[in-house]
Amino acid sequence: MSVLLPELLSAALHLMWDRGALSEEDAMRVLEVRVRGFSREQYAEARRLAAVLNGAAFELADAWHAFKGREPGPTTEELACLCPGFLPGDYAEAISNNLLWAAK
Repeated sequence: MSVLLPELLSAALHLMWDRGALSEEDAMRVLEVRVRGFSREQYAEARRLAAVLNGAAFELADAWHAFKGREPGPTTEELACLCPGFLPGDYAEAISNNLLWAAK
């Protein structure tokens, strides 16, 4: 698979957070409108990678909560190493969101 632009990955991540219950077909249509010029395979790959990033952020946050926050929390650098290619702000937002979600 070709390298995907950070803007496409970011759009897929925010789409997942904003409208996660969309069908595959509806999600592809929304992504095609938000970020034009990619193939169906690239949109699908961006959605897959967004889910991987979100899952990795949740695992880091959940592990931090399991230790009652005694260790420093997950970092954007740590998440970027696990899931490269997203916009820098996406990592911070993913950590912040998942620290809240994992606490519940």
